[in-house]
Amino acid sequence: MNIHINILLIVCIVVAFTRMVHGCKVGMVEELGTLGSILVSVVMLVLLLMTYNSIKSGNRLETLLSIILLLSVSIVYKIIKLVISPAKILAGLPIIHSVDQVCGIAFGLAETLIILWALESLVSTFGLGKAGAWITASVGDSLVLTYIFDHNCLTMIVPFLLNWLQNLKK
Repeated sequence: MNIHINILLIVCIVVAFTRMVHGCKVGMVEELGTLGSILVSVVMLVLLLMTYNSIKSGNRLETLLSIILLLSVSIVYKIIKLVISPAKILAGLPIIHSVDQVCGIAFGLAETLIILWALESLVSTFGLGKAGAWITASVGDSLVLTYIFDHNCLTMIVPFLLNWLQNLKK
């Protein structure tokens, strides 16, 4: 009997479970802050790569726009953190706390999806050598991972940002 164990799927399930348990413990408000941090990190990474490429190509306008976007995302992130701080206090109220915990589970799962989508984007963009080949093979062996990777929302957001930047240059 040949048993095939997909290690990547097991790792993803463990990560999802731990993020969901953590979400239940800290609640949705705290998870929302973490999720926001992850999203901002992904956007900042894309913008940093765009800034690097524009500097490398000598395109001053694109470099300036990329730097302005980096600063804008940083400011928006600070504003979001200011809004979340009072929400943490409200989340401590008895009835709201229970709802906050249940919603925290969903946000923990959402964090896992974003991490997986970012991983898929890195593998598809940069290859990542043997590790990327192993990830691609593991995803191909799992219907669940294939479904998650095929429905990568980040692959819709990044082209949207690139098109938006191209329209700003015109």
